[in-house]
Amino acid sequence: MESRAYALTNESRFAEAIDCFEELVGSGKHFLVTNGEMLLTLLLRRGQRQHLERAEEIINTLQTYDEDLLPSLPWLVLLYRLITKRDESVINVALANAMRTLPRRPGDR
Repeated sequence: MESRAYALTNESRFAEAIDCFEELVGSGKHFLVTNGEMLLTLLLRRGQRQHLERAEEIINTLQTYDEDLLPSLPWLVLLYRLITKRDESVINVALANAMRTLPRRPGDR
């Protein structure tokens, strides 16, 4: 199922890929953690209201797990906030949170 979901994504068959990923992430925490990021990316790419609402549900669920499991999650949260909220203070807070998660280079403070 996972390979099919990625194949559909590569073929730009996003609606079908979303369905496959939804089926996968419904199988348990492991699949949500390993495939949630791709599902979020697809949902945000589609950008329709029901997709954004589902993306918010997934973000909220993933944030209850160990945040270290998905290091790029803050960027997806930022993208979600930028799409759904045009409030500058929300965007600034989301950006600041995302910047804190960037890996540090040696010598950076």
